[in-house]
Amino acid sequence: MRRALWLLVFLGLRARYRRLLRGLRTVRGVLLILIGVGFFALIALGPALTAGMAPRPEIPQENLPLQRFGPVGLLAFCLLSVFGSSKYRGVYFSPAEVDFLFPAPFSRRELIAYRLVTILFHVALGALFLAAFLFRYIGGYWQAVAGLFLAFGFINLLQIAVSLVTGTLEEKVVSRGRLFAAGVLAIVAASVFLGSSAAVREGRLLHEILRDWLGSPAFGWALLPLKTFSEMLAAPDLQRFLAWGAGALLVDLALVLVVLRLDVDYSEASLETSRRVHARIDAMKRGGRILASSRKLRLSLPLPPRWGGAGSLAWRQAQEMVRDMPGTFYLVLALAVGVVLPLFLSGEVGDVRAGRLLQTFTVVTVMLPLLLSNWFRFDFRGDHDRMEILRGLPLSAATVSLGQLLVPTLILTALQMLGFAALGFLGGQDPDEARGLESIVRYGPYLSLPFNLLFVALENLFFLLFPRRLVATTPGDLQNLGRLTLLTLMKFAVLGVAGIAAFLGAEGAHYLSGGSPAAAVAGAAGILLLADSAAVALVAWGFTRFDASHVPAD
Repeated sequence: MRRALWLLVFLGLRARYRRLLRGLRTVRGVLLILIGVGFFALIALGPALTAGMAPRPEIPQENLPLQRFGPVGLLAFCLLSVFGSSKYRGVYFSPAEVDFLFPAPFSRRELIAYRLVTILFHVALGALFLAAFLFRYIGGYWQAVAGLFLAFGFINLLQIAVSLVTGTLEEKVVSRGRLFAAGVLAIVAASVFLGSSAAVREGRLLHEILRDWLGSPAFGWALLPLKTFSEMLAAPDLQRFLAWGAGALLVDLALVLVVLRLDVDYSEASLETSRRVHARIDAMKRGGRILASSRKLRLSLPLPPRWGGAGSLAWRQAQEMVRDMPGTFYLVLALAVGVVLPLFLSGEVGDVRAGRLLQTFTVVTVMLPLLLSNWFRFDFRGDHDRMEILRGLPLSAATVSLGQLLVPTLILTALQMLGFAALGFLGGQDPDEARGLESIVRYGPYLSLPFNLLFVALENLFFLLFPRRLVATTPGDLQNLGRLTLLTLMKFAVLGVAGIAAFLGAEGAHYLSGGSPAAAVAGAAGILLLADSAAVALVAWGFTRFDASHVPAD
């Protein structure tokens, strides 16, 4: 690669991190950075400081979950990454790179090498930041940095190789391959879920068969290129770390050679991919949605009742959701594999309990709105470029606000209902555990809708009051981390007040009814509905005072 491209890499990195230093020029920026540093220290360094208080149990080296199931987990992650990136044919370059580098006297391999160096620089910076959160559970900070860098570098190299290959294939072949991969991932997720439910229901045969097969040494050695990364991260001494690290480095170097040796004319495919990706980034900066699909479904939903205009607004958002249904399917599939597979593999390792599937799945179901709300931005957060149209509608602010909030509320409620149904299917072993689970499954659905409406309303209220573009952050951006931490604390403070009020209402109804659980749930739901009314009114106030000409901050 020529010196000019190396200089461009350096200037790009300097420009990206120069913005972080600008935050030190204002008091607000300094305060946000201090909050970010405090949160980072609490999350990353807290476990390390308390390591002596809670020593880890002794587990035989050959039975460590990272060594047994690391290759399988990395394989699933690679499949999901490749599956999600295969819709983009060719390699992505920014519009400026397309305008100035493609006509320049650089060969295709030099441009690919430039793109690889840029990606690997950002992978290295991300590994330095992420290792601070994980080194307590791996063995050492620099061991975590090296292992994460090589593992994530392998995934990015694999994505580029697949993108180059798909750029030479017909669209029909790529679509069929993606459908086949989606079917395989869905079958794997369903099999793992059935094995996990069998374990919870004391039918451990299927669970043990799948776990023993996925964690068998033969299967691990069959995935030897992936096994090098997990063994490197879990190495107990320097000798094994260097041996497995050398193997992982050879795997990455071999993949780099494959990418550079692929004599593929990716110019046309990269131009189209760059145009589409840049359009998505530009739409996200204007307040667009994360979910998107390169292939829109040609479906139309029937019009609901008008409901004073709120129904029409909700129908428009629902139609947007249907058109982005492939993106929604990818998200649900990734969530299913990403949650179910670790829970399935975190069963018993010898006599050491690595995790309890049922309790973890219950927490995930209850916290589902908090995990997925930002992905379903079919509300004000996804309509920043349409705010002047919404402001011009002959409808009251409360009607517009209610219509904008309905679709994400109903989506999150439907997904949470599926989670409650799965919990009911899993059941429980311990009698106390079964009774607690029965209460959640029986009464949780009655509180799901009002809670989700309250949460979505708070998300939109803070967006209207503090509009901000949805862009990818730079690794180590402590100012943005501080901003997110502050907003999250404010949201949870409001949710905490509403939760306390709902609890007091439930206790009062329970006492007045002579101990009726149904009355307690009705009391909590009534308080949440009152909080919903107040939240929708606040969203309407925020919508009224919103300046449509204001450009959101970066």
